Amino acid sequence: MVKALLWLLLLVLSGHALAKPYFFSVSPTVCVTGADEPCALDLNIRWSQAEEVCLYRLDTEELLVCGHDVRQQLTLHIHGNLPLQLRSAATAAVLQQKVIRYLQQVEDSDTLSPRRLSWSLF
Repeated sequence: MVKALLWLLLLVLSGHALAKPYFFSVSPTVCVTGADEPCALDLNIRWSQAEEVCLYRLDTEELLVCGHDVRQQLTLHIHGNLPLQLRSAATAAVLQQKVIRYLQQVEDSDTLSPRRLSWSLF
């Protein structure tokens, strides 16, 4: 009886140790746009997880997609940094968080361009 319980415990623990680790990838990680413009972003997301997990957009708390093995492209419009969070569907535990950075291009101005002296030695 004790041996049977030990074998059962060993099987449960070894199965937990062999559980598939999760993989989570988001690209691109930066969105560049002109001044005061929203950034249109084609976001490629991928993950592989033994349990079902969900991706949330934290600025609006919007659920984007759920699944075990996901490869998907989402089109989003952002006006600032976009925090994303991967959560367990069963427990809502946070597994990983990533931030898509929002960058604005600065137009060339006279103050940033190199200046040439009005006089020259040559």
